[in-house]
Amino acid sequence: MKAGGWDRAVPGQLQVDLVEHCGQSASGLFGNTVSVAEVAFGWWEGEAVLGKGQEASFDALKRIRKRSPFSWVRVHPDNEKSFIN
Repeated sequence: MKAGGWDRAVPGQLQVDLVEHCGQSASGLFGNTVSVAEVAFGWWEGEAVLGKGQEASFDALKRIRKRSPFSWVRVHPDNEKSFIN
């Protein structure tokens, strides 16, 4: 989790990542986890998606947001190109 410079007293600051579950080869279609970690509370929520498609990843992120016990103030995605796009 990247937390440098974040105010840990303010809830709703999130680190968002797409975690691959591909074993030793990243070729082909495989499962991923949309991972959301909140900096102040240490709250974590994840949801599995098949592939790295924009629609599936964004839909998972929206479902995670609905289940979140707090408002989202700041979202910091990882540097994974497919997730940011």
